[in-house]
Amino acid sequence: MLVGPGLTYVRRPTDQPNFLLMFGNLFSNFYEEYIYRGTLLAILMKYLGNKSVAITISALVFCQGHLHFPLPLLLVVFLAGVLWEQWCSGIRISGPLG
Repeated sequence: MLVGPGLTYVRRPTDQPNFLLMFGNLFSNFYEEYIYRGTLLAILMKYLGNKSVAITISALVFCQGHLHFPLPLLLVVFLAGVLWEQWCSGIRISGPLG
C-alpha cells in the first residue's frame, strides 16, 4: 500500500501493468534527468565554480519533486541524485554551456 498526501493506492495481484504509463514515465524521466537536471547542473557549475555545491543544490532542487515520499526514501532520492550528478559531471558534452 502506498500512502501519502492525497494518495492511497493498493496494488492488487490481478492488476495488469500499464505499458502506456511506463512508456510515458520513461520519456518524462529522460527529459527531466538529461535536459533539465543537466542544464541546471551546467549553469550552477559555470556560475558557482564549485562542483560540490552545484551538485548539492541541483540534487535538492530535484528532490523537492518527491516530497510526498517518507523521509528515508526522500534521503535515498537525494543521495541517488548526488551520485548520478557526480558521475554525469565527469562526462564532457559540448554545447552552449560547455
